Amino acid sequence: MVRPPVSGLLQRHINERGRNLESVIKQYLETVRPMHLEFVEKSKSQADVIIPEGGYNQKAIDMIVAQIKLIFN
Repeated sequence: MVRPPVSGLLQRHINERGRNLESVIKQYLETVRPMHLEFVEKSKSQADVIIPEGGYNQKAIDMIVAQIKLIFN
């Protein structure tokens, strides 16, 4: 499971998609958060690895690459 940094998502919605802060917060509270709680949080207990900070966590990526190399060597 990969968790992207919230600040990057917020910035992308405002800067790249031309949305305002109020609309982003409204969508988060009405749609994103309830779906996250219903589906993502429940599946965490089944995950072997949870990677915080999305693809920006080099230590976690290195760990996964090392495990994959062990499997295929």
